[in-house]
Amino acid sequence: MRIKDELQHIDKELKSNTPELKKVESAYAKLQGKIANLKSSIDAAEDRIFSSFCQKIKVSHIREYEECQLKVGQEESEAQLWYDSQITCLTHFPSLIFWYAKARFESKALKSACERLQHLEGVISTEGVLEKLKDQKEAAENNISNSEAMMHVS
Repeated sequence: MRIKDELQHIDKELKSNTPELKKVESAYAKLQGKIANLKSSIDAAEDRIFSSFCQKIKVSHIREYEECQLKVGQEESEAQLWYDSQITCLTHFPSLIFWYAKARFESKALKSACERLQHLEGVISTEGVLEKLKDQKEAAENNISNSEAMMHVS
């Protein structure tokens, strides 16, 4: 029931606002017409004022020239932006090369140090094994000497 009441209220408001809306739309259309008339008057006045200039530069009206100038200005801005970005790249390029070369050098040095470390770890491991083998050899020689001494004693 509450929704029906609200719907009726909205319906009533719409019906009461419809004439006002039509008035506003009509006023808007009239204003648009006046704006178009004023624009035509301004365009005609500009055409009269700039007619000799337009003939010299071979354009049909000043608005065509303005559009062309605007386009040229935009293209000029884009070109300037591109130029500035290229200058920035070229200005920073030597430092980029330096950092790249430094990083490469450090990478190679690190790789070389890692390889040397692996080699030294291998040498240390081999020396440890060699030391154990020497101890085992010495122990075996002592056992042989002891065994020979016992054989001579008996």
